[in-house]
Amino acid sequence: MKYLVPLEEDKGENSKISWHIGRAPYFAIVSLDPEVKLEVKPTIGHTGSSDALNFVRTYKVDAIVAKAIGQRALQSLLSIGIKVYETRADTLNEVINEIKNNKLKTYTPAGLLGLVSPSIYGPTYTPSTLQPPVAPTSSGKLRVAVATEGAGGLEDIVSVRFGRCPTFTFLEVENGEIVNVEVKQNPYAMAPQGAGIAVVQFIISSGANYVVAGAFGPNASYALSQAPVVAINVPPGTRVKDVLNYLR
Repeated sequence: MKYLVPLEEDKGENSKISWHIGRAPYFAIVSLDPEVKLEVKPTIGHTGSSDALNFVRTYKVDAIVAKAIGQRALQSLLSIGIKVYETRADTLNEVINEIKNNKLKTYTPAGLLGLVSPSIYGPTYTPSTLQPPVAPTSSGKLRVAVATEGAGGLEDIVSVRFGRCPTFTFLEVENGEIVNVEVKQNPYAMAPQGAGIAVVQFIISSGANYVVAGAFGPNASYALSQAPVVAINVPPGTRVKDVLNYLR
C-alpha cells in the first residue's frame, strides 16, 4: 500500500508534516513492501487541493495521511477510492511508525469538521451556543489556546481575530495557575479561505480544552460547537495573563 504525506521540507524521515495538504511544498510517497520505501517529491505551482489530487494520480497512491483536510479535497479523494487517514504526528518518521503499527485513524465524512455548512443554521450560531466547559483532569490540569497578536507570551494582547490571528499562545494551567507558556505560529493565518474551520482542527490536535479570542466567525463557531473545546470571548485589549479570569 502506498501513502501520500504532505511535508513542509525535504529532510527525509525527519521532515516536518505540513498542515496545508493542498499547498504543501513537498509530498512523501511511503510504501511498506515489506520494508519501508520512501520518496520525497516537490510540488509544482502550489495550486491548492489539485496538487494533492495530481500526485495521487501520478504516483498511484492508495491513501493520504494528513493533519487536516478540507471538505472539497476529502470528498474528491473519497470519490475516487482514495483512503484518507488522520495523524497528529509532527515528523514523517512518526507517520511511518503509525503506518507500521497500524495506528492511523480513518477520516470519515461524518467525523470531519465542516462537512455540513454552518449556513444552513442561519446566523444564530454564536459562541454562547457552544458546549459547556470541559472538565479539568483529576489533577486540575487544563490547556488553553489563546489567539494572540505576536510572541509576547503572558504580556501579549488577545487577538480580536480567531482564524487569522498571527499566533496562538498555549497555556498549561494546573489548579488555577499557569505553569507553562508556548507560542506557535498560526499555520492558517494567510489561508485564502476556510481558515476558521482549519484552525479549529489545529486547536483540537493541540489538545486544548479552551480557546480564547476577541471574536469567532460563524464557521469557526459552528465547528467549535461540534468539538470538545470551549470557546471564550474576551474584551478588546485583554492580556494573555488575564484570560484565566474569563474561564467559566
